[in-house]
Amino acid sequence: MGEIATWSAVKTKVGLGKTGNDCPTKAELLALASTGTGESYVGLEISNASSYGNNEAVKLEDIHKVTYKYTFTLRYSSISFDALGNPSSSNFGFEFTSTKQKYWDNVANGSAVSVNYVINSKPSWITNYSKPADGKPWKASENLDLTSRSGKGLATQSESGKTVEFTFTQAAASQSWSQTFSVNPTSLSFGATGGTKTFTVTSYKQEYRNGHTYGNQIPLSYTRANTGVTGTGTSVTMANNTSTSAKSGSVVLTQAETNKKLTISCSQSAGYRTYSEITVSGGSVSDIPASGGSRSSFSTMPSYSQTWGWNGSTTGGGTITSGASISYGTAVSAGSLGTTAKARTRVGSLTCTVSLNGKSKSITLDVYQAENKITSTTDGTPVISLSASSYSISNSGGSVNIYASVSIPTTNHWSSGSTSAGSSKSATPTVSASGTGFSLNAAKTVLTATENSGT
Repeated sequence: MGEIATWSAVKTKVGLGKTGNDCPTKAELLALASTGTGESYVGLEISNASSYGNNEAVKLEDIHKVTYKYTFTLRYSSISFDALGNPSSSNFGFEFTSTKQKYWDNVANGSAVSVNYVINSKPSWITNYSKPADGKPWKASENLDLTSRSGKGLATQSESGKTVEFTFTQAAASQSWSQTFSVNPTSLSFGATGGTKTFTVTSYKQEYRNGHTYGNQIPLSYTRANTGVTGTGTSVTMANNTSTSAKSGSVVLTQAETNKKLTISCSQSAGYRTYSEITVSGGSVSDIPASGGSRSSFSTMPSYSQTWGWNGSTTGGGTITSGASISYGTAVSAGSLGTTAKARTRVGSLTCTVSLNGKSKSITLDVYQAENKITSTTDGTPVISLSASSYSISNSGGSVNIYASVSIPTTNHWSSGSTSAGSSKSATPTVSASGTGFSLNAAKTVLTATENSGT
């Protein structure tokens, strides 16, 4: 059975805790704070810790002093790059080894474990540091100088503070020159209206380092020759084509230093006529009579005109005022108004469409029915009425009232051609009396008979 640890024994073995002959518990031992960092670290661990209760004393043989030893080394001390910044040596990285080994009582315990480290410094032209799958962790920026360069880097291991130094070297840039002469576009197409278009000329010599451009481009002059076109500099002009044939031309550019030639081919489409929209005005539709009827066309044709020109312009070529196709929409109809009095009334609209050279224009006019009214009245045969208050007078004589009247029937004649009965007219008849002993008063309304003395 092993010796139970006292505080003094723990202090002697591990260097942590206090002196005394009392026995610390498992919980008190595990509560001891470690000291130092890195390789100065001292801690305490208990083997078979799970076999002890927190308040139990621990055997001295199960108590261990914990320390660490750190390793921080490089497999390669330098990496070289080509001028473009790609690793040019077989070693793509320095291959850091950064581990720590745990010790119990100065005896290695378990396997070494990795320890992080940081890159503290590196040349400014080292642009990237990572750990990619391709195994190429370092990249340099391109060296555009014509001389090689080198620089140092420093890395520090976490926990231990150990450092390692490493070196980067990079090759000088390669150098060459080229001359460029190009034009864009190499062909120009003009519509029939012509116009002005431009092109871009690239003419320079350029220094190359590491296979790509370096520094400013140095312009190279060139000359120009026109055929079938006009223009200077980087512009080309073709005039309006008023013929029905296509045209062509070219611009030839020659670089002064190389005598290299570039050709811009120019083409122009044939001319064509274009027509304006049709202008329509005027026109009229006669009224449908009150007797009814229909209107399917204008009674007075509207006037129209259309201008034309060349190549999209609708003016300059002339004006057309005849030859159009005329069509009408649905006819407008109305029935007889008979004997119904009605003012002139809109009964619909009629559309006239003028079509000419692929263009159409419509004009719509209202259609009316004429007023229906009595245009005249004629009289019929007069009807005379004559009556008396009594048809007998005593032999001693006397008077009776006479009633006489005249009624004249009338007929109304309408715009529609229909007729209707009009209002009857009255007239004053001439009344006279005959026979011996009979007389009328002045108003012709009383008939008086004198005494009849005969038998």
